[in-house]
Amino acid sequence: MPDLLAPPPRLDLPMFTYGPDKPDQPAYEQLAGYVVHTEVATTVGGGLRVRDGLPLFDPDGTVGVRGVLLTFAVGREKDAYTAICSVAPRQHYRWDMTEMRVDGRPGRVNLLRGRHPDRGSSDEWFTTWSAGDDPLLRFGLCTVRRAAVDHATAPFPTTGVDETGMWDRFYGLQSAYLLLWSAVERFTALTFGPAQPALDRTWRLGDDPEFRECVVAAGVAPSAKTADSRDPTRARRIREDGAGAMFSWDAARHLVAHPGRTAFADGVVVRRALIDLHDAFRLLLSRRLPALAGTWRAVDPAGEADGWLLRPVVASEALS
Repeated sequence: MPDLLAPPPRLDLPMFTYGPDKPDQPAYEQLAGYVVHTEVATTVGGGLRVRDGLPLFDPDGTVGVRGVLLTFAVGREKDAYTAICSVAPRQHYRWDMTEMRVDGRPGRVNLLRGRHPDRGSSDEWFTTWSAGDDPLLRFGLCTVRRAAVDHATAPFPTTGVDETGMWDRFYGLQSAYLLLWSAVERFTALTFGPAQPALDRTWRLGDDPEFRECVVAAGVAPSAKTADSRDPTRARRIREDGAGAMFSWDAARHLVAHPGRTAFADGVVVRRALIDLHDAFRLLLSRRLPALAGTWRAVDPAGEADGWLLRPVVASEALS
């Protein structure tokens, strides 16, 4: 079981948030139904450090922290704080209280204080944090798309000779695909909490209605069943509504190509999975973190015409 925090002692207090559970950040959707009022606020002291992609409040900072005060519905405070604790690992955080102005009046609020914020974290303090500043989401996706254009533009051969060039291309596809999965797992850690098992976070994203909408919007076609090489008794196909997509794409992540005819079949699977997952994930990020477009535009200006998707620029064979 994940090692999660317990709710704070004072459930009646509002919360000052500066991390993934701020409005417009990935984890906010899990507690939005409990929030009745939001208010932009700044701490007088303190600062943020970043460890493993997560912001940590450090009371020794001197730059101040900009965040949001969340006031929860009467009678739903425990539910709200339980939802917050589900994404806050005990190894990183503990509850604290601080004095702030709430609705123009002084009062106490709960906040998540970093546990040992100076250990294994950034040297500098920050005043604000956003998932849209994460390097994997800002620059990693651009690297994936560039590699995919190099290796996935043409269909992967279904027959041929087991030669060096084919393997170079296969490993180019696989490298881009694994980097893409690193970005997906970073996003799920920020959305559902890094203490949750990575595979559980993957399935939760796959079940997210908005993500399934993006799978369909990306033009992902229904597929035959994909078996998981780690457990051949398990197999699932991609359905018309996007269900099963994450299972299929995760199974493709674990392909270990063999010499001979199998290598060509696996190359076709990895190419399709790379294009489909990339485009569905890009569409989701464009909805959830629109500020990412600024970096994508600067790094890959030519890709903006196609919304930085891959499907419009690759050959369509074996994709539908």
